[in-house]
Amino acid sequence: NLDNIINQRRSNFSIYFEQLKNVKQLFLPINENKIVPWRFTFRVIDSKRDQLVEKLRSKKIHVSTWYPSLEVRYKNEYPLYDIKCPNSRTLTNQIVNLWVDPNIVDLNTINLTCNLIEEILT
Repeated sequence: NLDNIINQRRSNFSIYFEQLKNVKQLFLPINENKIVPWRFTFRVIDSKRDQLVEKLRSKKIHVSTWYPSLEVRYKNEYPLYDIKCPNSRTLTNQIVNLWVDPNIVDLNTINLTCNLIEEILT
């Protein structure tokens, strides 16, 4: 059943991509059929990321913002150095992860999710 799951993950990833590719406030991943996606991860470029996530969660849509900045870890491990990781900090504040696993999402959920994202960001 692994081939079927992989194909469904790729399909769900592509559906998200196609429905969201014209939303200007998003920075989307590259849509390659060579990968087996774990999540559909993208960046929300403006400051509405948290509002977006809150709205999706209120509709019982699985979403996460998990991308811990390494800056905190390095500062704790090397307190004598002035370590700055601005890219990591930026990603921590912009990342959104949506599930592609067919056991968690279906086409209706993906469509609802994409509609809500467009509604909030446009």
